[in-house]
Amino acid sequence: MLLLDELTAEVSDEISINVGTTEEPIPLNIKFRPNSVTPALEDRIFAAARYSQIGNIYRLMLTESLVSWDIKGSLKPLALPENKESDDYAKAKKDNEKRTTAHILPVTEETLSLVPVRILEKIVTAIQEAQTPSKKPSTTSRGSFGGSSVAPFQPGIGS
Repeated sequence: MLLLDELTAEVSDEISINVGTTEEPIPLNIKFRPNSVTPALEDRIFAAARYSQIGNIYRLMLTESLVSWDIKGSLKPLALPENKESDDYAKAKKDNEKRTTAHILPVTEETLSLVPVRILEKIVTAIQEAQTPSKKPSTTSRGSFGGSSVAPFQPGIGS
């Protein structure tokens, strides 16, 4: 028996994509959840598409799909509490030290918001291409009712 959680938790092998140019390639290694795009996520993406820019749609998809990447950087420090004697101040100061030191950034909505849309688009495209079945689809499929042939679906043809 296969559990739904097992299907959506599956993680891809690492793939490498070029986020630079042909002349100056910059490799980016990513891992993603191949089964993270569900009808519920598509509903949220389509709702966002009505009111958002494309970068927000990519960010929404990648927040769910992307598991890891090797983008290094640092984040802006958070505001520190006024009371320097409080536990909150010490924790916030320690958190800021981590945020402002260059390291592999977590895949979060905050960090995805800082990545150029062109790079987000390349990541989304690479994930879609990695999930695309072989480029040589079968021209016929044998059904269970007498071996009838069925032509593969082609958008715009016969509809």
